[in-house]
Amino acid sequence: MIAALTVGFIAGAAASTGIFKITAEINPNINYRLNGEKFVPKDMDGSEMDTIIYNGRSYVPLRAIADALNVPVDWDAATSTIILGKDMEPEKEYTEEITILHSNQDEASKLASDFMKCHPGVKVNVKYASDYSNYFL
Repeated sequence: MIAALTVGFIAGAAASTGIFKITAEINPNINYRLNGEKFVPKDMDGSEMDTIIYNGRSYVPLRAIADALNVPVDWDAATSTIILGKDMEPEKEYTEEITILHSNQDEASKLASDFMKCHPGVKVNVKYASDYSNYFL
């Protein structure tokens, strides 16, 4: 009875993490070429890595491939996310107001409109000035 409860507890714990066991093969005979040259994927400690075959598909060592291609790779444990390349931060939402001074009202209005499309939280005020002499010291 204790064994049955233990197995049930372990199975339940594994299921709750979303991780499950699979059966796969390792094929050390798969070769890699990178930019016309032989490439041997290596782990961070320098040990050679082989390709895993699962359900007829090849699974390659991502970090070794990313490093060879000079693509940054990182792991975000909080979200269980592999990050390839530069991790773009979400664009900041601006709630600002700016004023542009321009001698051509039509052109200024177009510039303001285009700017607000790219930065939705920013309000652009347009001031038309036919004579700039009042604005320079």
